Amino acid sequence: MTRIGFQRFVYFLSFLVCASPFGFSQTRGWFATETTSYARDKNMEKAILEVINRMRSHPAAFYTQVIEPYVRQKPTAIHFTHSYVHSLRKEMLALSALPPLVENDTLQQTALELARDIVEHQGGRLSHNTSQGLDFAQRFQQAGIGCGAENLYTGTHRTAEDVVADWLIDQGVPSLGHRKNLLHSSYTRAGLVVLTNPKGQIWVVLDLGCDP
Repeated sequence: MTRIGFQRFVYFLSFLVCASPFGFSQTRGWFATETTSYARDKNMEKAILEVINRMRSHPAAFYTQVIEPYVRQKPTAIHFTHSYVHSLRKEMLALSALPPLVENDTLQQTALELARDIVEHQGGRLSHNTSQGLDFAQRFQQAGIGCGAENLYTGTHRTAEDVVADWLIDQGVPSLGHRKNLLHSSYTRAGLVVLTNPKGQIWVVLDLGCDP
């Protein structure tokens, strides 16, 4: 995982977003790309960040009110196995409140650049590397970010709660990198970008950082 991604279709990237402790009102104006048209969805960006901060302020309540109903719904976009759900339940029910994530302009820019690169130049395939070959650490270092993490996600017809729940459960990701990033108390800054196409697919890039 990268510290310094699912398919109703949901896809998690498996370098996917994770983090590397080294140390995105809806905009509509479709942009034509090599593979599709897309627009930035600022309403969804705001909604996802609000859900993350609600989760961080009351982890146990979020688990019982959001995660449990999500896992029980039929049909689900992903088959959740007991071990992933059980470990999340155990962790969140015992977790104290975490500091909220505050929007940061630098992180917003790094997230936007990667999201556009994924959609415009990488055929929509999730990657922490740009089409020019810059990896996660290099991108953050160039932006002057010394402590950070990154989560990626794509899926169709997903809600903000779906995105956050999928990251937290982290099905199929042995390192639980997405979960660890969202539940890490050191990350207090965020840049979050959501791009969407006319078919309802979204691409989400969440860049996280520590206090200056």
